[in-house]
Amino acid sequence: MTISRCSLLALCGLCGLCATRVAAQELPVTLPSGLAATLTETRWEPQSAPVEIWVRFRFVVPGLAGADLDFDLVGADLAGLCRDVVLPAIAKAGKPADQAVISLSSEPIRFGETNPDVTQVFEAYRVADGNCILEGF
Repeated sequence: MTISRCSLLALCGLCGLCATRVAAQELPVTLPSGLAATLTETRWEPQSAPVEIWVRFRFVVPGLAGADLDFDLVGADLAGLCRDVVLPAIAKAGKPADQAVISLSSEPIRFGETNPDVTQVFEAYRVADGNCILEGF
């Protein structure tokens, strides 16, 4: 079965899933690295090839730029956010999600923009059976 992007957007519009931006302004979460992350935005986005729903969770981590972090520690931070923040938020929203993309930035930055002075880290997880499965960006 082939679904066009237009059909997908129409379907998502009926379900209330299309690229919705929700400002979160939550209390900071302490990460395994000791840094604090604040959720600043959640975006539900339909994808057309393959037909999936991605949800993006964008966090600001002020100490990220100057932190002496290795890949394993950043990975633990991202996995912890997926398990402790993302999965419960998806369940609470009651919306389907196939993939969760988590981004950390040292300063607030508009979605889709780049700034060489802002440190950013991204990771993708498949959401299946109540688990975050590392997809690897």
